[in-house]
This record gives sequence, structure tokens and C-alpha cells, in this order.
Amino acid sequence: TATRRAAEYCGLHDEAAGQNKPEPEELEWDKRQQQTGAAGRLVSYEAGDRPREDVVLRGGGTRRLMVAAVTEGGRAAQA
Repeated sequence: TATRRAAEYCGLHDEAAGQNKPEPEELEWDKRQQQTGAAGRLVSYEAGDRPREDVVLRGGGTRRLMVAAVTEGGRAAQA
């Protein structure tokens, strides 16, 4: 069974806590975006691949959608 590891820049805080202050990764992202522009890695999947099994997402709704974890050995981990 593949295991998932948290992305280092994602502070996996309890979102139900209702904190209104920005999370550390949000501050880091904003700072990085101001300095160098948006940063990320593009992963290409082919027909028959299952990206849902490759990543765990967090956020959504009114929050940014971010990758919280990737499956070890998957395409996203190798990008």
C-alpha cells in the first residue's frame, strides 16, 4: 500500500478550530508570490491514471485549494 507524506509547506492545522489569522503556509505563499510569482509543479497524467489516488487536497470553498500530501512513488512525488 502506498503511503502519503505531508508537503513540508502545508501546516495541517485543525480547520474546524475557526482561526481567523492566516496560516503560516498562506503567509509563506503570499511572500513567495510577491517576490518571484506563483510557484508550483505541473504533473501530467494520462488516460487511465488516477490522480485522486496521487494527492490529498485541502482547502476549497472560500480558501485556496492546496496539495496537503502526495503518495510516495506517485507522479506528483516524482515531479
